[in-house]
Amino acid sequence: MPANTSKNKGSACRCDQNFGCCLKKKPATATPAEPELGCFGKRPWLYVVIAFIIMFTAWGFMFTLAIKYRPETVPLVTVQLPH
Repeated sequence: MPANTSKNKGSACRCDQNFGCCLKKKPATATPAEPELGCFGKRPWLYVVIAFIIMFTAWGFMFTLAIKYRPETVPLVTVQLPH
């Protein structure tokens, strides 16, 4: 089969007979449907919101532990320097 004949010069058709395949437009191929992105794929800002919620929860937990297990207070002794 010749790649291009004189009948269809410049055409993408590779047949050498006129069956009408070179004259018709090829139907557009259906593009595959995009996969479902889900809740987070459509709204990526939710990752930021969830990250801040986790961060504030961790900070709250740390402050709760710090208050519950507060170190013992140590009285400061002031020393009078002679003049």
